[in-house]
Amino acid sequence: MKNIAILTLGLRHNYGGILQAAALYNFLKREGYNPVLLRKYPVQKGWKAIIIKALEILPFQNLKGFRNSYIKYINNIQFFDEYMPNQTKIMTYKSQIEEFLNKYEIDAIVVGSDQVWRYTYINDTEYDTYFLNFKLNREIKKISYAASFGIDTWEAPSENLNIKKYLSDFNAVSVRESSGQEICKKDFGKYDVELVLDPTLLIDQSFYLDMIKNKSPKNYDCITYILDENTEKKELVKKINVECQHKSVFNLLTKSSKLSVQDWVASFKSTDFIITDSFHGMVFSIIFNKDFLVIINKDRGADRFYSLCKILGLESRLVTPDSVAIDRMAPIDYSKVNEILDQLRVKSKQFLINSILE
Repeated sequence: MKNIAILTLGLRHNYGGILQAAALYNFLKREGYNPVLLRKYPVQKGWKAIIIKALEILPFQNLKGFRNSYIKYINNIQFFDEYMPNQTKIMTYKSQIEEFLNKYEIDAIVVGSDQVWRYTYINDTEYDTYFLNFKLNREIKKISYAASFGIDTWEAPSENLNIKKYLSDFNAVSVRESSGQEICKKDFGKYDVELVLDPTLLIDQSFYLDMIKNKSPKNYDCITYILDENTEKKELVKKINVECQHKSVFNLLTKSSKLSVQDWVASFKSTDFIITDSFHGMVFSIIFNKDFLVIINKDRGADRFYSLCKILGLESRLVTPDSVAIDRMAPIDYSKVNEILDQLRVKSKQFLINSILE
């Protein structure tokens, strides 16, 4: 049985980030591999680390959201242990990962998914960790699966030559957005880059249905999951709900809400309509075949939405805060969407499995 290490951004309170890692881990497990999650977190030094830690553990406050994020992280540990039981201790330095890879019989390392290649998101002095630039005492296959740059440009052109060198050492490279293919070509001279599905779409719906089988959330006409709320988005959400005649609406990001990962997934299954500015909020709307609208979140990366929706023929579901009118759209024809997804799922599975075997 081949041992496959998974490297992604540090998992804490981001539902989408957690679920994409769990999906990739369990897909590999179902395919007969032995996955191990590398628990990599950003390097934090000096007073900044001390202040953040203090804000996390100090009760009766939520300055900059650190306290709530910490509570969500603690609540998510049980999910990590249940769905990704084979995991390393928490590591902050590249040298620790190198030590692990050299000590254990790891056959391949997969970096992805999510925005592992967005330079400003890595938030780390050793960004090349996510380009698998390790000193290894033996050959280990290097694979990227659905790696994302988040936006349609590479943010650190001064590093182009280094990235070109690192990618040349990969056995197989795949990205999540078509713009990622263009970045690899234009900035790094890497042409053999595959476009694949996010891991949450790679694994079939039964994985999530089993995950929420004991959950019975209240049914709402609409749920909203807005990560970066502002006045313009609030007004647009109100307008959408009025025009779509939603009588009951639930905000998944209410201050009192500390949903478990399972509760979060179950909320998407139980509603009829979703309004979100989250990539994975959009993805889980699609997984459960729900009608939805996405308010484009440019700061977090607009191309993530455009790339997937263009492939699936869902561009009309993307709106902006300054949209003049929101028409009452006909329900999404998921027979067409699911047919395309099935084809992409086969292609994505073949890429990942072949990359490990070859």
